Amino acid sequence: HHDLARAREYFDMMLLLNMRVVAFGKTEEVFTGDLLQKTYGGRLTVLSEVAEKFAKDGN
Repeated sequence: HHDLARAREYFDMMLLLNMRVVAFGKTEEVFTGDLLQKTYGGRLTVLSEVAEKFAKDGN
């Protein structure tokens, strides 16, 4: 499944691959900005993490 926006809805476990296993485990533990960046390379913004930060900062 390659629709990252909906992956959390469908899977309890995730395997992230990029020529090797980057991470495997429970979706809430594996589906993080850091691990997704390691998987896809480059700069990656996870909007749910940005929204959470804004909510905490009161913006």
